[in-house]
Amino acid sequence: MKKKIVFSAIILSFFFFVSSQVYAQSSYSSLNEIGKQLEQAYQQLQTLTQNLTGKLTAATAGYNTPTVDLKANTFDGPITVSSGSNVILYWVATNTDSCTISGPNLRTFLEGDSSMPFSGSVNSGFLTMNTTFTITCTGPGGTASDSVTINVLTISPPIISDLKVNYSTSPVTVASGSSVSISYVARKADSCNVSGPLAWKYSVKTSEPYPSTEVYIQGWAGSTALTANTTFTITCTGPGGTASSNVVVYVTGSTSTLPAISDIKVNYSTSPVTVASGSSVSISYVARKADSCNVSGPLAWKYSVKTSEPYPSTEVYIQGWAGSTALTANTTFTITCTGPGGTSSASVTVYVAKGVPSVTISANPTTVITGQSSILSWSSTNATSCTAGGGWSGLKLTSGSQVVAPTQRTTYTLTCWGPGGNISGSVIIDTTLNKTLIR
Repeated sequence: MKKKIVFSAIILSFFFFVSSQVYAQSSYSSLNEIGKQLEQAYQQLQTLTQNLTGKLTAATAGYNTPTVDLKANTFDGPITVSSGSNVILYWVATNTDSCTISGPNLRTFLEGDSSMPFSGSVNSGFLTMNTTFTITCTGPGGTASDSVTINVLTISPPIISDLKVNYSTSPVTVASGSSVSISYVARKADSCNVSGPLAWKYSVKTSEPYPSTEVYIQGWAGSTALTANTTFTITCTGPGGTASSNVVVYVTGSTSTLPAISDIKVNYSTSPVTVASGSSVSISYVARKADSCNVSGPLAWKYSVKTSEPYPSTEVYIQGWAGSTALTANTTFTITCTGPGGTSSASVTVYVAKGVPSVTISANPTTVITGQSSILSWSSTNATSCTAGGGWSGLKLTSGSQVVAPTQRTTYTLTCWGPGGNISGSVIIDTTLNKTLIR
């Protein structure tokens, strides 16, 4: 840019100089003479322009255009991963001074040297939606960019909806001795079951109208004669886990009223929750028409208290809280409440991302004579990719071995990534010139 400014200034200065000379002579020169001088000035200006353009082109001709290649887990993409996974973004760039990787929750600035290839890797973090990452690199010869797309496969637990008793979504009350019909729809489910005092039950898989390809379950059930308030539970299982839903039928003349458990939350959310392996969660709930409640599952603590609705209501209900231990697998917690009308229960499932990776690396021997070799061996668990650092570099398999020949005390580091995060391990190889030190 500076060279272009200087070039423009030289041309303008030359033009104004010639014009001033022509103007000074206009008082005594003929118009014909003025025309000849302007023509000469124009030819000189063309020559100057060609000379300066040639010099500027020669000054930039030595710079090569930048190149950059971005991959996800060593693939050009798009790639598909499960929800909650992370990927490793690898890049190789040439003729660049700096690069920027951008994407959701990620903006990384990298500085390199345009005289040599520039490469590295960065962790994307946990992904829960389709994501595109872009790297843009700049060097003396211009700018280059590359992108990679990661498609996230979301597997959610079954969704039970349109739950009806006697074709009504409202609470239903029937006369003692009556029977009821129950119907429901379940999506993202392979199978469903209805529990309670039933005379019959039936379910069928059906498809949405074209062009949709979604398959869902429609289910129906009929109760026996009911003489007391009764809870029916629909439980469905699919690729994303298990979900359940309850419906209570109230019977006229019954002196019992079953406890009602509601407002169940995990980590303050009513939506299905997924956490990293080793994490703990908090659980909260509200129970009405109950005298006591209990939470079962891998718990570190639990607590409940009776409280009253604001005046003028006189209703007393239970608020409960619990905290889990560290979870390493999908876990279901069950809240069971007992009151004058009997016992009710509800459950909530916490989904756990795959385990945190582990890595082991060793050297044999750990001390070598300078120039001689040692064998590095490593293994990992819950890892999808590994990269080397320190005395070695590049992508590595998740387990393997490699011969190295250090010339000085060297640390070899291996970092492995998986859906549950990343972890590093290292080993040091010492060198010596004294053969008697090697046993």
